[in-house]
Order: sequence, then structure tokens, then C-alpha cells
Amino acid sequence: MHHITTTSLPATARQTSSQPTSSQLHPDLKFALKCYVHSWIQQQAAPRDPSLSRFSFDTYRLVRGLERHGFRRGQAVSLMRTINALLVDATLTIRSEMLTKTELENQSYKMRSELHELRSELSLLRQNDTSTLKSLSEQLMVDIESLTQKFNESATTLKTEINLDMNNRKAEARETASDADMQIQEIHHKLILKLADLKTHIEATKMKTTRTVVWWAIGSFAIIMGLDWVLPTAAL
Repeated sequence: MHHITTTSLPATARQTSSQPTSSQLHPDLKFALKCYVHSWIQQQAAPRDPSLSRFSFDTYRLVRGLERHGFRRGQAVSLMRTINALLVDATLTIRSEMLTKTELENQSYKMRSELHELRSELSLLRQNDTSTLKSLSEQLMVDIESLTQKFNESATTLKTEINLDMNNRKAEARETASDADMQIQEIHHKLILKLADLKTHIEATKMKTTRTVVWWAIGSFAIIMGLDWVLPTAAL
């Protein structure tokens, strides 16, 4: 059990007024006191040496601190007693909420029992899952072998069909090539005939053009000669 100890004040600090109640305190002061108590409880709840079984509360230090902040000695002592009462009440509240050793042992035993039961259930589930997985694996292997056999058969059939189709395509290609060669030869023969006709036509056109040019030149020369003969005669 933890206890609260107080440090006694000097003789000069024992001139106190009556302890004020919480209803007589200013709201801001009540809030400051609650903050101080909360901070003190958190400090005391921190991990510490197990050999220490008492909470320490230096009343003299608190009174001096309040005096440094403008409180009179009587006010400071009254506030110290109020804080002491609040701390005692908070400590009793914490103790009432703490589990006893028997309760802790019962909770620990219950937890160990539940953990053991959970471990057993997990082991059973693991065994069941292992058996199920083994059965599924065997069935999966059978399905894989069946699918592999079907795939090989399908691949063989497809390969045969592809080879047959390729042979047919090659035969059709050879026939198409022969027809194409014949068509090319026919087109080549027609082109030769067309070129011969075109060459003959060009030669005929060339001869006709040559005759036209010659006759045009002769006519022009005759006209020029006639003009040369007529013009001098007209001048005389």
C-alpha cells in the first residue's frame, strides 16, 4: 500500500487560517489546483524503484512556492492543505480502481487458459488445413495431367492441319505462279506488238512531217523569188 507523507513546516509557518472548501476557491485557482494534482499523479505513476512504497509530497516547498507567487503565509498553508486533501482523495480513488493480487492471478490464469485453448484450436485448424491442402493438391495434379494430355492431342491435331493447309497453299501458289507467268508472257507479247505499231506510226508521222516541211520550204522560196522579180519590175 502507498502512503502520502508530508514535510512539517517551521514554527513560523504554522500561523494558518481554517482550511477553505472547494466552493470558496476562485474558479481559476480551482483549475490550477486540478492541473497540479493531475501532474503530481502522473509523476507518481511513472516507473520507479519497487523498494519505494510511499508517495512524497513536500508541503514546505509548496508553501514557499506559493509565497513567491504572491500568496500570504496563511493562504499558502490553506492551499497546501487543500491540495493535500485532493491528493489523498485521488490516491484513494486510484487504489479503489486497482486490481488486487487475487484478481490479477485470476485474470492471469484465465488468460493462460484462453491462450492454451486458442493454441489447441489453431493446431486443429492447421491439421485440417493441411489435410485439405493435400487433397486439393492431389486433385490439382490429376487435373493438370489431364489438361496436359488434352493439350498434347490438340497440338498434334493442329500441327497436322497446319501442314496440310501449308501444302495446299504451296500447290495453289505454284498454280498461281504458272498462270501469272503465262499472263506476263501474253502481256509482253502484246507490248511488243504495240511498240511495233507505235514505231511504224512514228516513222510514218516523221515522213509526213518531213514532206510537209520540205514543201513549205519550197513554197516559201518560190514566193520570195517571185517577190524579188516582181518588185524590181514594178519599180521600173
